[in-house]
Amino acid sequence: MKVPMKISVVTSPGLTSDRQMEALLSTPKHFTEEHVRRAKVATGITMEYMLETNADAHSPACRHLPEERLVLIMGFLQLKELWGPVIDMLMRKWDAKKQGRNLKILTFDNRGVGGTDAPLGRYTTSQMADDATSLLDHLGWESANFVAIRYDSILMLSTPLDGVKHDSVVL
Repeated sequence: MKVPMKISVVTSPGLTSDRQMEALLSTPKHFTEEHVRRAKVATGITMEYMLETNADAHSPACRHLPEERLVLIMGFLQLKELWGPVIDMLMRKWDAKKQGRNLKILTFDNRGVGGTDAPLGRYTTSQMADDATSLLDHLGWESANFVAIRYDSILMLSTPLDGVKHDSVVL
């Protein structure tokens, strides 16, 4: 006899509410076939990335609004999907009408991770910065806000992304 599994939430320093559990389990809804794409970039590799826009971006009231672009960069050997709870929180709280802008989020797998090519050899932060710049060029993004996690992705952002204006950087 199968017993239905019930996830209980315990108040602790970590997950303390049903909403936090929901955010933790939200990754599959943001990384669907509709959102995840692949592109061959100028550095010669194929990168897997995810683009998502706020739910009301295509509504008549918001369609004309400019975009607030956010790039979430995960550390080396960590999957883009780890941003799922952050993306979920941002998309839930973003009010395009109030902000006067639509929110577009980009996150990607660095070289050697997930759906991005893994060429043989040593990887450097400058190579990863070139990959990121190439992906932004592919998307036509000339400026964005950047959020990086872990030391290696922070180093990558300290390497100038040629031709890309950093509207803001959170490390």
